[in-house]
Amino acid sequence: MCTGAEAVALGAALAGTATSVYSADQAADERRRAAALGAETEAAIQDKANDATKDFVTETFDPTKRAANYETEAGAREKALGDLLAKQGELGAGDVSNATSGALSDTYTTAKANATATSAQKARNTARLLARAGGAGGLFGNEAIKGADYASDMLGFGVDSNLNRTATGARYNNAGGGNLALLGGLLSGAGQAYGSYASKPAAKPAGG
Repeated sequence: MCTGAEAVALGAALAGTATSVYSADQAADERRRAAALGAETEAAIQDKANDATKDFVTETFDPTKRAANYETEAGAREKALGDLLAKQGELGAGDVSNATSGALSDTYTTAKANATATSAQKARNTARLLARAGGAGGLFGNEAIKGADYASDMLGFGVDSNLNRTATGARYNNAGGGNLALLGGLLSGAGQAYGSYASKPAAKPAGG
């Protein structure tokens, strides 16, 4: 039979053990939450990167989409150049001289209108050919811009991923007793880490 002092000491020891077990469980649960949050964030970043890659590949390499982009570029160039050539044709027609003013016949007026229409049609045809010849250059230029934007986006996603890993590592390390090498593996398998945490019940105090 133990004395009162021994009973007190034993009770304190048991309480300390229980507290230690609870603290260890709590730390383990905090590490799981940190890893799960980091994995969820990492998965979201990867989803954005995958969507950006899919959009870029479709815009740049899909034949149907490229053909549509070419038609858009060529059509805009055709209209702009056609309007310019038609305007130049109107400016070059000149005014009727004073010597023949008032002596114009209906035949002349009709012929002049027909000539103007023919000139405008030739201008449009020429513009179409020139637009088709230069449309590819415009298409390649736009694709180069999209490529630069895509590279910039990928760089940004990489920065976001690194920041997330750093923040997750800090939270994981602050929980105490964690394995940072294991954490890196969890983040690399973001979906598995998150699913594992979601299906695991929260830790309970010993004896609860």
